[in-house]
Amino acid sequence: MKMKKRNLIVAALVIALGAAVYLNWQFGGDNTLLTSSTKELGAAEYVNNDTTVTSPTKTKLSSKQSNYFADARTKREQSQDKVVDIAKEVLEKSDSSTDSKESAKAQTEKIEKYITYQTNIENLLKAKGFTDCLCCITEKGCSVVNLSYTILEEKDGVLGIGKSITANVFSMEDVKEFIFDYLGDFFTGIDLDIEVALEEKNDGFIINLNADNNAVLIGKMGKTLSAFNTVVRAAVNAEFKKRIDVLIDVNHYKDERYYKLRAMGKRIAKQVQRSHVNVELDPMPNDERKVIHQTLNDW
Repeated sequence: MKMKKRNLIVAALVIALGAAVYLNWQFGGDNTLLTSSTKELGAAEYVNNDTTVTSPTKTKLSSKQSNYFADARTKREQSQDKVVDIAKEVLEKSDSSTDSKESAKAQTEKIEKYITYQTNIENLLKAKGFTDCLCCITEKGCSVVNLSYTILEEKDGVLGIGKSITANVFSMEDVKEFIFDYLGDFFTGIDLDIEVALEEKNDGFIINLNADNNAVLIGKMGKTLSAFNTVVRAAVNAEFKKRIDVLIDVNHYKDERYYKLRAMGKRIAKQVQRSHVNVELDPMPNDERKVIHQTLNDW
């Protein structure tokens, strides 16, 4: 009787385990990237039943992101191949001078080193957890493009088997495109023609606007521009679920403003040093407050 009861218990456990595995497989999917047009730009969901996904190497790229890296990599190779081809032509010509041939040979060896360095850097970054990256080395320096990601949600599978992670994956090109689209829609809505120049700097963007009436965009004491900065920065950070530095300027108004702030900071610092009386400045935006702090630290 005890033997039969034990067999029944074992059979029940086997059936329960089999049901759990089936349910986990049924709801876990086929380990593919799921995308939806209703999600934010760059959003992706990756389901993996075998391992715990904790790094972007486990997250597949969208077709748009894959195409970006493929196109950029092709352009890089074409540019470097063109330099090598020109150098080879110089080496093969019998009427080329000795100096020209030596220069061409050195250029070819330099490009070959660049290619090796590029591959090594990309492999190192991928080993650190990036899904894909692109390194481009020139005489001016080295630039690397990779993906950023933010884990939005983690879910354990049935009975702890498998795990799914929803992550927001994007490149800085995605951010740049979003900013252009956002500004385009905004100024189209208020029927204002405007020139937009965007510069990527220190993992952020500086956007310079220029219109027929820049005074309207700046506002009294720069308050309109400050409010516009707050709105655009909030929209970018909400879209990509990450703090991204965005600064909007109007016809280089900020450059002139920073110059005046530095002069004011030095003048007030001298005044406080002489009088030993604290001075309280008026409230100002983060970027302008940062200029004051840097000026006083360097003074």
